[in-house]
Amino acid sequence: MKFKDIKVGDTDYYLDSVRTGFHQSRGFWMPKEVVKVTKTQITLSNGKRADMREGRIIGDRYKYAKSLGDSHYGRTVVDETEDMQRFKDKLELEKQFNFVLKSMIEVKPDSHFSNEELTELNVKAHELYQLFVSKTVEEL
Repeated sequence: MKFKDIKVGDTDYYLDSVRTGFHQSRGFWMPKEVVKVTKTQITLSNGKRADMREGRIIGDRYKYAKSLGDSHYGRTVVDETEDMQRFKDKLELEKQFNFVLKSMIEVKPDSHFSNEELTELNVKAHELYQLFVSKTVEEL
Protein backbone atom coordinates (compact mmCIF):
# COMPACT_ATOMS: atom_id res chain seq x y z
CA MET A 1 0.00 0.00 0.00
CA LYS A 2 1.41 3.38 -0.98
CA PHE A 3 0.58 6.62 0.80
CA LYS A 4 -1.02 7.97 -2.37
CA ASP A 5 -3.60 5.14 -2.21
CA ILE A 6 -4.27 5.41 1.51
CA LYS A 7 -7.77 6.09 2.83
CA VAL A 8 -9.54 6.49 6.16
CA GLY A 9 -9.80 3.16 7.97
CA ASP A 10 -6.54 1.72 6.62
CA THR A 11 -3.91 0.52 9.06
CA ASP A 12 -0.49 2.12 9.08
CA TYR A 13 2.42 1.38 11.36
CA TYR A 14 3.87 3.95 13.73
CA LEU A 15 7.41 3.63 15.08
CA ASP A 16 6.73 3.78 18.82
CA SER A 17 9.49 3.47 21.39
CA VAL A 18 10.09 2.20 24.91
CA ARG A 19 12.59 4.15 27.00
CA THR A 20 15.37 1.97 28.36
CA GLY A 21 17.55 4.63 29.94
CA PHE A 22 18.80 8.17 29.67
CA HIS A 23 18.46 9.07 25.96
CA GLN A 24 18.06 5.39 25.09
CA SER A 25 15.04 3.63 23.69
CA ARG A 26 14.01 0.71 21.53
CA GLY A 27 11.56 1.16 18.68
CA PHE A 28 8.65 -1.09 17.73
CA TRP A 29 6.24 -0.85 14.78
CA MET A 30 2.72 -0.52 16.21
CA PRO A 31 -0.46 -0.66 14.10
CA LYS A 32 -2.52 2.54 14.05
CA GLU A 33 -5.68 3.28 12.11
CA VAL A 34 -5.76 6.17 9.66
CA VAL A 35 -8.52 8.57 10.80
CA LYS A 36 -8.00 11.47 8.40
CA VAL A 37 -6.41 11.94 4.98
CA THR A 38 -5.60 15.29 3.38
CA LYS A 39 -3.63 16.13 0.25
CA THR A 40 -0.35 16.46 2.15
CA GLN A 41 -0.69 14.41 5.36
CA ILE A 42 -2.46 11.60 7.17
CA THR A 43 -3.64 11.53 10.79
CA LEU A 44 -3.31 8.31 12.80
CA SER A 45 -5.54 7.08 15.64
CA ASN A 46 -2.93 8.13 18.22
CA GLY A 47 -3.26 11.75 17.01
CA LYS A 48 0.08 11.82 15.21
CA ARG A 49 0.19 13.39 11.74
CA ALA A 50 2.51 12.10 9.03
CA ASP A 51 3.78 13.70 5.84
CA MET A 52 2.41 11.92 2.75
CA ARG A 53 5.75 11.97 0.90
CA GLU A 54 8.09 10.36 3.43
CA GLY A 55 5.84 9.19 6.25
CA ARG A 56 7.80 11.35 8.69
CA ILE A 57 5.76 12.26 11.77
CA ILE A 58 5.22 16.01 11.82
CA GLY A 59 6.97 17.59 14.81
CA ASP A 60 9.19 14.56 15.54
CA ARG A 61 12.02 13.93 13.13
CA TYR A 62 12.80 10.46 14.54
CA LYS A 63 9.30 8.96 14.19
CA TYR A 64 7.73 7.55 11.04
CA ALA A 65 4.49 6.09 9.74
CA LYS A 66 4.97 3.31 7.20
CA SER A 67 2.93 0.61 5.52
CA LEU A 68 3.28 -3.08 6.32
CA GLY A 69 6.23 -4.58 4.44
CA ASP A 70 7.99 -1.25 3.79
CA SER A 71 11.68 -0.97 4.56
CA HIS A 72 12.98 1.57 7.06
CA TYR A 73 16.77 1.82 7.42
CA GLY A 74 17.13 -1.84 6.46
CA ARG A 75 14.39 -3.00 8.82
CA THR A 76 11.13 -4.39 7.40
CA VAL A 77 7.93 -2.98 8.88
CA VAL A 78 5.96 -5.75 10.66
CA ASP A 79 3.42 -5.76 13.48
CA GLU A 80 5.51 -5.79 16.68
CA THR A 81 2.72 -5.40 19.25
CA GLU A 82 3.56 -8.67 21.05
CA ASP A 83 7.32 -7.99 20.90
CA MET A 84 6.79 -4.59 22.52
CA GLN A 85 4.71 -6.10 25.33
CA ARG A 86 7.32 -8.81 25.97
CA PHE A 87 10.05 -6.16 26.04
CA LYS A 88 8.07 -4.05 28.55
CA ASP A 89 7.49 -7.16 30.71
CA LYS A 90 11.22 -7.94 30.65
CA LEU A 91 12.11 -4.38 31.69
CA GLU A 92 9.61 -4.54 34.56
CA LEU A 93 11.00 -7.89 35.67
CA GLU A 94 14.55 -6.52 35.55
CA LYS A 95 13.45 -3.55 37.65
CA GLN A 96 11.85 -5.85 40.26
CA PHE A 97 14.86 -8.14 40.27
CA ASN A 98 17.29 -5.24 40.72
CA PHE A 99 15.17 -3.85 43.56
CA VAL A 100 15.17 -7.16 45.43
CA LEU A 101 18.86 -7.70 44.71
CA LYS A 102 19.66 -4.21 46.01
CA SER A 103 17.63 -4.89 49.17
CA MET A 104 19.52 -8.15 49.69
CA ILE A 105 22.88 -6.39 49.34
CA GLU A 106 21.83 -3.74 51.86
CA VAL A 107 20.70 -6.33 54.44
CA LYS A 108 23.41 -6.97 56.97
CA PRO A 109 23.45 -9.79 59.52
CA ASP A 110 23.13 -7.31 62.37
CA SER A 111 20.13 -5.56 60.74
CA HIS A 112 16.71 -5.21 62.32
CA PHE A 113 15.30 -8.11 60.25
CA SER A 114 14.42 -11.32 61.98
CA ASN A 115 15.68 -14.66 60.64
CA GLU A 116 12.23 -15.36 59.16
CA GLU A 117 12.21 -12.02 57.31
CA LEU A 118 15.72 -12.63 55.97
CA THR A 119 14.68 -16.08 54.77
CA GLU A 120 11.58 -14.61 53.11
CA LEU A 121 13.69 -11.97 51.33
CA ASN A 122 16.12 -14.63 50.18
CA VAL A 123 13.30 -16.81 48.81
CA LYS A 124 11.73 -13.83 47.02
CA ALA A 125 15.08 -12.90 45.46
CA HIS A 126 15.61 -16.48 44.32
CA GLU A 127 12.07 -16.67 42.80
CA LEU A 128 12.56 -13.39 40.92
CA TYR A 129 15.95 -14.51 39.70
CA GLN A 130 14.52 -17.80 38.39
CA LEU A 131 11.66 -15.93 36.69
CA PHE A 132 14.10 -13.45 35.16
CA VAL A 133 16.36 -16.22 33.85
CA SER A 134 13.44 -18.20 32.37
CA LYS A 135 11.96 -15.12 30.64
CA THR A 136 15.36 -14.11 29.28
CA VAL A 137 16.04 -17.63 27.96
CA GLU A 138 12.61 -17.68 26.24
CA GLU A 139 13.56 -14.57 24.24
CA LEU A 140 16.93 -15.91 23.05
